[in-house]
Order: sequence, then structure tokens, then C-alpha cells
Amino acid sequence: MHPGRLGKEWRSVNGEAVRHEATIRYTFRNVLATPRGFYTSAGRFQTGGSYSLLGLITAKIPVYETGFYSPPTIGRRFFAHWMLDGLAHTLLRLPDEALYFGTPQNWPHACEYLDILGLDRIKSPFVYFKEMTYCEDIGQNAGRHARFAEMRRRLFAKIGAETHRGVFIKRGETGVRRLLDNEKDLEKQLVARGYRVCSATDDLNAILAATAGASVVVSMEGSHWAHAYHAARWGARHVIINPSYRFNCWVSDITDAVGARMGTVVATPQGDGYSVDIAKTMRMVDWAEAEADQSSEQPYAL
Repeated sequence: MHPGRLGKEWRSVNGEAVRHEATIRYTFRNVLATPRGFYTSAGRFQTGGSYSLLGLITAKIPVYETGFYSPPTIGRRFFAHWMLDGLAHTLLRLPDEALYFGTPQNWPHACEYLDILGLDRIKSPFVYFKEMTYCEDIGQNAGRHARFAEMRRRLFAKIGAETHRGVFIKRGETGVRRLLDNEKDLEKQLVARGYRVCSATDDLNAILAATAGASVVVSMEGSHWAHAYHAARWGARHVIINPSYRFNCWVSDITDAVGARMGTVVATPQGDGYSVDIAKTMRMVDWAEAEADQSSEQPYAL
């Protein structure tokens, strides 16, 4: 890893990398919205990836007077950003705006979240808006924190939860390979403490049943962890296992918004995957358990 990048990640661990910036709303007119960005006579915006030109040419494109476009480009590439940037982003639309919320159809959990939260998005892949707004929403400001709290409120209203000791979310071989060779040994230690266990490949109901209300979350770094961000209890502690080749502490940038904190341990190369020091990891879990009930923060309100 480049030394400059490593320094940035350590600043995240220390809570020094969060950007408190304003959310900015832009208004566009005569817009073609697509799953890969939107287009006007002035240019293209939030574009990335490709789609079938034939599909566009032959599509019956509905026309709306007003609309709102979401999520940002990164939310269409990574599930965690869809969950954490995209869902909160939808709460910025105005009451008279139709919601265009691009969601990859091969992400079954994402589609299930849309149903759970009752988001009445436009189903057509191509839409023409006479007027459309889009918000630049990258800063961790009080407004975004309030929207995170609202998403949590809506989710808990649907799934309910009681606080429990903790959960271990197993990544397995999903996504970019980060296989933890001694995952079973870690799972055994956590189960002995009463932790619930789920896998990134489980159906959403099983994942939410395990993560909802958890005081401590243990997980390999990756998008699958995002399930616990909204579902774990307010003020939870998150123990993130970082593979050494991509030490990445973005989780720490957003935990303050839900009264939480992050701790991390590094997994080192082992065979075809990685191995984590179980004793060190359990000491980090000890820290997390000791701190989990000490948070006095209260959620923001919209």
C-alpha cells in the first residue's frame, strides 16, 4: 500500500479524516435518466459503466414533470455505498419529485431492502424528466446524520429488535476474495460468548435477525458489513478485520453518525487467504464489549 494512503487510513482510525461539508442541491431541465448516469444538453453526469444502446433506442420512455436522481455513481458499484450513501440520499428528494433510484438487479439484498422500506421508485430503466434534482452529498454533516437515524427508524419499525451481545458476519468467498482461513476458529470463540452468526450469502431475513440490536459487530472489512450499520443498536462497537493488502478504515468515517466506534485488527496472508490472530481479535472484542454500553449519544432527528 502506498505510504500516503496508509497515513490516510490511520487518520480515519483516529477520527481525523471525516469531511463535514454542505449538501448541495442541483436542478437540471430536460433530463434523460439511465441506470448509468443522467444526460442533458449541457453534458452527462454521474456516469459510469455501459448499457445496451439498442435497449435505449427501443425503450418506451416515460415522461415525468419532476424527479430526483439517486444514488451517486459509487452507490451503483458497491453494495455498501448503495446502503449507506444511496438509501440516505433518497431522503433528500422533495415531496413532488418522482424517485429514480438505480439498483442492480443482481443484488437481491438491495431489492429486498427497497421492499422493506417501501421506497416507491420508478421501475423503468430510462426516464425523461422535464425537471430533475440531484444532490451532492459527500459530507458527514448533521443533515446526513439525521437521515441515517431516519433510515434506522424505518428499518426497526419493520423488523423490530432486542439488544443482544453481538454478531459475527461471515464474508466467506463473496465479492473480491478475502477468505479467512481460520474463520471457523474465530466463530467458535464468538459463539461461546453467545454471539449470533450469519453469512453474507444468507437471505436478508436471516441477516437482519442476527444483526438487529447487536451491541458488538465482528466482520471482515467489506460491503457485507453494511447490513449491521443500520441494524445494530445505537452506540454499537464494530470490530473490523482488515486484510493486510488493502488496509481500509472507511467504516470509522461514518460510525459517529450512529453513536458507534470502530476497532480493527489486521489479517495476514496465509495460503490462499488470510489468517487473523484469534487472541488479539478476542482482546479487541473485550474492548468492544466493555465500551458498548457506555455511549450516551442520542440520534439526530429529521
